[in-house]
Amino acid sequence: IGLGHAYTSHRTKIDLVLEYLAGLDPEQPLLFVDGYDTVFLTGPQEMEAKFAAFGAEIVFSAEQNLLVSEGGWSRLRIWWHYPETRRPYRFANSGTYAGLAGRLAALWRAQDLDRIEQQNCDQSAINRHYRSHPDALVLDVHQELFAVTAGRTGLEAEDYEVRDGRLRSTLTGSWPCVLHCPGKNYIGLEKLIEPLPFASGSSVPSAEQAGKYRASRWRNRMSART
Repeated sequence: IGLGHAYTSHRTKIDLVLEYLAGLDPEQPLLFVDGYDTVFLTGPQEMEAKFAAFGAEIVFSAEQNLLVSEGGWSRLRIWWHYPETRRPYRFANSGTYAGLAGRLAALWRAQDLDRIEQQNCDQSAINRHYRSHPDALVLDVHQELFAVTAGRTGLEAEDYEVRDGRLRSTLTGSWPCVLHCPGKNYIGLEKLIEPLPFASGSSVPSAEQAGKYRASRWRNRMSART
């Protein structure tokens, strides 16, 4: 969805999702993933089975970073009252999630869409919502459905391995169904999918991509260690 539409902010994404959800049966299970930095590691049958195993109506992926806009004090306030979950994947990521269509529509309608537009950050809204309503959704802290690398750039070789042609999390022992490398981390994405059976050659990163990866790797290694 959204191909060919003008993309002014992440509010655009939510509007398009709500428009799409309106045409579905409210009980229809749905998987949402961001485009371009997401790879499917298995088929829909395993995805549906793992979603059902959560016994939840909404499951969001989880990452190491807490993304909340409006400055450090706002982030600290959310972090202080955030539900305690397994480390390092404690915080909601809005780039990959699954749920029943009706429940997902209600979740996004409950958010301040104008605020999302102003901040250009739908993930802030979800983290705020989960802080205040921990029963509204479940976080995939074991990466059963979603492997998300945000906050751990440069740690790909420590966090994952390829075993029997499949990506496995060495931190949780899980076999994720979807790999998501946010923040335009195409170098990290390439490192993880290159050994997989379906990979078809490697790409050469631009100088800008390489520079951003090095800077992010340094910051992320520091935060991961502390």
